[in-house]
Amino acid sequence: MDILTFQKSCVDDKWYFRYPQYPGPHCDLEMVSGAESLLNQLADGMRIVQMKLSLEHDPLASIVLHKIEETQDEQGANYQWIDPHHTAHIIWLCGVMHHVFQGYPETLYVTPIALYDNLQKAKKHFFDQALSFHTHPQISQSEWALLEDTQAWIIWEALFQWRQEAQLSNITWYYAQVPTLQFLSFRQLLDLPEGNRFHAPGLPELYLSRTRHYPKELIIAVQDSWLSNAQKFFQKYFEGQNPWVKVLPFSTIDWVEMSPTPTAIFQEDIMLKAQQITQWSMDNVDLWRRLAQKKDRRGLQLIQQPLKPITKSHLLLLEKQLQQETTTKMRALWWEIAQHFKKKSNNEHDFTK
Repeated sequence: MDILTFQKSCVDDKWYFRYPQYPGPHCDLEMVSGAESLLNQLADGMRIVQMKLSLEHDPLASIVLHKIEETQDEQGANYQWIDPHHTAHIIWLCGVMHHVFQGYPETLYVTPIALYDNLQKAKKHFFDQALSFHTHPQISQSEWALLEDTQAWIIWEALFQWRQEAQLSNITWYYAQVPTLQFLSFRQLLDLPEGNRFHAPGLPELYLSRTRHYPKELIIAVQDSWLSNAQKFFQKYFEGQNPWVKVLPFSTIDWVEMSPTPTAIFQEDIMLKAQQITQWSMDNVDLWRRLAQKKDRRGLQLIQQPLKPITKSHLLLLEKQLQQETTTKMRALWWEIAQHFKKKSNNEHDFTK
């Protein structure tokens, strides 16, 4: 029996099967032709659905899908589901099913998993943490909205539990990738000394969380001697699921590669200025940023069309700044934290590679 996860994207509002190791394009994982209707029914207003799926007879399964035929025009198979109201539904499952099960099973036994209580537990832990760190309520609400909108609250709760486990066993660990869950709450989980500037609130990288590049799993690094403990913890925590957290040993991380290009100009500052003078949403500001960095004049003219001439002239100055060598505050922050950790552990590991 496996636990399958489906997420409703905050980019295009479509349902996708969560399958991090799938080698094909992300669009292949979209749920269509009846499958999305079933997920909407099971979601109960949430943007995530998890279900236990068994190929063996399961008398407790509330949904049973029977294969009708395999489709020829596009790789996949049609399944029939009869709901409690005795209405028959046809659901098409794409070729990814073949990739997962090495074929199209004749019968699928499905049991939806209730996630609401898990969500509320994660929410309570999150706001308890925010309160203990004296985080401004507005920032806390904004951060939680991002976690809930992107379903990353599942990872947050896992790391909350892991942090407690690591503290009890004195296990040293660190986030092992730069473009990761870049929320204030995660930075606070590093438990650095009070007054350390790593705790300073910064712009949540909304534009990262609302793109297809949002991480499918979080990668952390653990000191080599504790690697097995960490891996067992997350295997047990995510039992039956594709793990949401991947654990690597410190010795495999090239910390030098994480070093950002030195710069006095940060993209977040430019984006904040652009938002202030345009009153755009951060999504639109990110679109403008990407167009500016590509020097896409036609695209820029299109999104700037409603703006006043004086506003356009101010934006032009910001566009020129973006086209210079800029980095993000988050990348600089991650590197400084890595340096902090490196000094702390220099007796145990060599990160200089």
